[in-house]
Amino acid sequence: TWEKMRALSRKLDRPLVAGSDTHQSFQYGCIYNVFEKECVTVKEIREQIEKEAYEIRISQMASFQVKTAGLLKKSLKEINALGGDYVTLLVKGA
Repeated sequence: TWEKMRALSRKLDRPLVAGSDTHQSFQYGCIYNVFEKECVTVKEIREQIEKEAYEIRISQMASFQVKTAGLLKKSLKEINALGGDYVTLLVKGA
């Protein structure tokens, strides 16, 4: 996947940065950007990306985090299919 993303980035002449479509908290921090300087505004982030003043990092626990999130998602769908209210279950557990 990494090589495919890198190739697409080059083809589109756009920088490759980490992004997230996280739906489960277990996945937070799996893949992230580390900028050379602290950014406060979107403009600052854009400038750092354009200068390629960042690196993409992957958590050593990424595989575990993704698998755990997948199991949680499957469990929540099963609770829902059985007629349960998993939103209430999650809120009560918090």
